Amino acid sequence: MEEISLTELLAVRRRKLDALCEAGVNPFGARFDTDGTVDAVREKFADGVPLRVAGRITAHRDMGKSHFLDVSDVTGRIQIYVHVKEIGEAAAHIFHQLDL
Repeated sequence: MEEISLTELLAVRRRKLDALCEAGVNPFGARFDTDGTVDAVREKFADGVPLRVAGRITAHRDMGKSHFLDVSDVTGRIQIYVHVKEIGEAAAHIFHQLDL
């Protein structure tokens, strides 16, 4: 595996930050209402029931049109599955710009 220097890593992250800003996305988020902590949302989960959770992305696996994200807070971790057909191409482009 090729090692990337800190300078190169910072340059990549700045390009991603610029791309998010150009797309009109606040890369640092904003306050919004949730359905509880990660642990509470995990307990409430049911197929077809939309829930909102906030936390830090601690893992991101990009499978092309599918994305798997781990979102964590002080209560635990939850995996989120996102597919392009559900969110649209514009929102999917944003997922390509996310960093941990």
